[in-house]
Amino acid sequence: ERIQRFVDTGATVIVVSHELDSIRRLCARTLWLSQGGIVDDGPTDEVIDRYEEARHVREGTRRPHPAPQRHP
Repeated sequence: ERIQRFVDTGATVIVVSHELDSIRRLCARTLWLSQGGIVDDGPTDEVIDRYEEARHVREGTRRPHPAPQRHP
């Protein structure tokens, strides 16, 4: 994939997407944006886990597995 070649060279690439699998594969750092503001910023897996948890809470659905516990 073309984007992956840029990432592999160490270039900075900004990806705007709702495709979480692609974000996990391509990005080391993720910003979660909502209504023009930053909700979360950090390692991709952690940010996506928190995003998915918030989405399930908002939708009233259960996750198949509980989100991992975060320790400061």
